[in-house]
Formats: sequence, C-alpha cells, structure tokens
Amino acid sequence: MSSNKIVEKKIPVRGVNCAKCRLDIENILSRVDGVADAKMDYMSGVVSVKYDYSRVDLPELERLIENLGYNVAYKDYEGGLARLKGLLKKKRALRKIDDHTFSGLVLETVKPVVLLVYRGDCGGCERLESFLASLASDFKDKIYFYKLDCSFSSICKRYNISQTPVVLIFQAGLLRESLPSSIGEGEVKRRVAVLLNST
Repeated sequence: MSSNKIVEKKIPVRGVNCAKCRLDIENILSRVDGVADAKMDYMSGVVSVKYDYSRVDLPELERLIENLGYNVAYKDYEGGLARLKGLLKKKRALRKIDDHTFSGLVLETVKPVVLLVYRGDCGGCERLESFLASLASDFKDKIYFYKLDCSFSSICKRYNISQTPVVLIFQAGLLRESLPSSIGEGEVKRRVAVLLNST
C-alpha cells in the first residue's frame, strides 16, 4: 500500500456490547482491500481504521459496520416512528455532513462527490436538495451526494463561499467546480454526468 494515501479514521460505533462484537467489526474491516489495520477500543466503542483512501473510502467502511447491525455514532438514523412516517411520506434527502466528517467523506474518497452547501431553512435549498436526491438515486454507487449547512461550518470560509445554495463538485479530493443554483437543474445534471464520464 502506498503510504502517502494511508489515513487513519476513528469511527465511534453504537451498540458494541461484547468482545465478540468488537472482533466482528475488526475482522470485517480488516478483510477489505485497502485497509491496513482495524482495531477497536471496546471501552470507548471507537474503531481506529488505517486505510488507503485511493482503494476504499469512509462510506464503504461505515456501510460494513452498519451491515453488521451497528450504528456509526456521528450519523443520524431514523427511529422506528420516523421510518414509519417515511413510508407514508417519501421524501428524498441527502446525507448531512459537518466539519468533523467532511475530510473523510469528501476529500479522502475514491468516488466523485457532489456537495450541496446551504444555510438554514430556505425554500430554494430544499428544492435543490430534492433534485440532487433524485440525481443521487440515478447515479447510485457511482457518485456520493451530501449536504452541508454553512451556518455551522468553517468549510464555507475555506472554499470562499459567500452565497448559498451552491453545489460543489469534488473529484480525487479536489474541488473541480462550484455551481451556483442559478445555472438550473438541467445544467447541474449535465455537469454531474460529465464528471462521471471523466472518472
């Protein structure tokens, strides 16, 4: 493994109640191509994973943990009642990220990333999120789609974002495009398709 692409992430996991749970998580992660090491601290419930982000990325590691029946502590999960309401009212939504998860989910990932940056509750942002969520289902497993609230993040300052909503497109950890919402849904879809064809 190329050492310059090795990163270490600490993933807090809920529901680890026994030594076997810890071993199951370590074993499933250690078998992944690109993972150099996976060790879990049973007392804190945090698994430390060293991996080559050019071969495997954080969302894939999170999914493996979730497939074992555990929850990643920094992710929002719907409770039983919310899931039931969701069945009645199908609303598409993007996964919300923050400063803590930005690096692992956006910069250190194999797949391209489309990031909706918004502030608080705005109607235009909600429409754009709904549109991007439908795109996410079209490009499932090829591109990651997330949203980030600038009200609580230093990421906007880092990327000189003064007006929202804006769609940021990342590839290989680099910002490739910054698209204002005014360019229209058709153009956003076209540029996302171009991004996919360039990978």
